[in-house]
Amino acid sequence: MPSRPSGQERIQQDLDELLGQLATLAKALLIRNGEFFPFGASIGKRGKFTLVTPVPEGDRPTAHDVVDAILADVRSSRDSLRAYGVAAMALTSSEDDAVRIELEHAEGSSLMIALPYTRGDFGTFAYGDMEARRTDRRVWPTRTHPRSPKRTTAAKAKPKAAPKATPKARAQAKATPKSDSTAKETPDSRGTSKAKPPREARPSAVGTGHRVVHTGRKTLQKQTA
Repeated sequence: MPSRPSGQERIQQDLDELLGQLATLAKALLIRNGEFFPFGASIGKRGKFTLVTPVPEGDRPTAHDVVDAILADVRSSRDSLRAYGVAAMALTSSEDDAVRIELEHAEGSSLMIALPYTRGDFGTFAYGDMEARRTDRRVWPTRTHPRSPKRTTAAKAKPKAAPKATPKARAQAKATPKSDSTAKETPDSRGTSKAKPPREARPSAVGTGHRVVHTGRKTLQKQTA
């Protein structure tokens, strides 16, 4: 079972189908008659392709009158349509003959495609490359894209202030002596300061001129010769 096309794929398929059908019919009318009045086509909600050829009022309607009648017909039934197109004879900016095809999709953009051509011998036609550009929408309202919500940055949390010390806590802090890991100097009897001697270390057996002999719990030092 084939998968259903996505939104953009379906829009492209609708516009491609309209362009292909309108261009093919315009070429056939040129070969048969050498010219043609504007005509339109639409694609319904269920994908049905339908030609739109209303008869405008008046004995001698112009091409402009026919285009207006096509647009009026499409606008009256736009709620049941997905897209429409109109083909007409026109001139390019360089005054060359061309088939002009206008396309508009209810869920997409509107385009104007020009297919230039030259007349050859024996009723033949040679076609150039298509030129496309965006145009204003004429049937469905202009699509507006919702604005993306603004990004909000979280407010920086302010550090909490340290609690104020109570009078009782300040009195306890003053009464508690501060510990210091460095050696403190103590005054001697002469009033001079002298650093406390470090804890006596055990003598080493190397370079002292003594030999350490262990006998049970007592350590004896013997004078070496």
